[in-house]
Amino acid sequence: MPPVLIQLGAICQNTSDVRDNQNGTSENCAALAIEVRLLAGLLTRLAREAAERMLHDVGLRHWAQHATLALLRDGALTSRELSYRLHLEPATLVPIVDALEAAGLLKRGQDPHDRRRTPLMITEQGLAVLERMPAVHPDDVLLKALQDLGEEKSRRLLELMRELTLLVTQDESLVEDTRRTAQQLAARSCTSDELTVSA
Repeated sequence: MPPVLIQLGAICQNTSDVRDNQNGTSENCAALAIEVRLLAGLLTRLAREAAERMLHDVGLRHWAQHATLALLRDGALTSRELSYRLHLEPATLVPIVDALEAAGLLKRGQDPHDRRRTPLMITEQGLAVLERMPAVHPDDVLLKALQDLGEEKSRRLLELMRELTLLVTQDESLVEDTRRTAQQLAARSCTSDELTVSA
């Protein structure tokens, strides 16, 4: 059994003043799940807003616009491939891609072997934008928080997040692909004094 499940189970079993609710889950476990969901949503929103404020300086408005360009820097990808790599619904990615295309930062190509496949490719203008903005800004609120947390706790946090994601999705390849995507996005901007926790 994964350590994160053992830890959550111990919390539920060792609480004597907890009553079981109708679906058999203790109130303490329900509260734990709700708080994790709320905190994850809050951290996601705060980190996204901070990143997008910094992206405004290079003319981008959405964090996924920068991530899309960074992924295309290493080769053409389809919208479906991008949505998988970025964990975005295809419908969410459409306006992001359209805005980048309208700005001349990417272009749509044609696969000579499959006419149904439309790869997206970064333009010279898109590359120029990437050069002006690292994948993670040195003043990024999440980066600074992880640095304050320290490497040991940050690595443990990442391990627990991976385990929890695996328990929820039951998809080891998704967790591994996420790790590779993060490493790919971070590789071009990491400096010696930054905290690296993706290994």
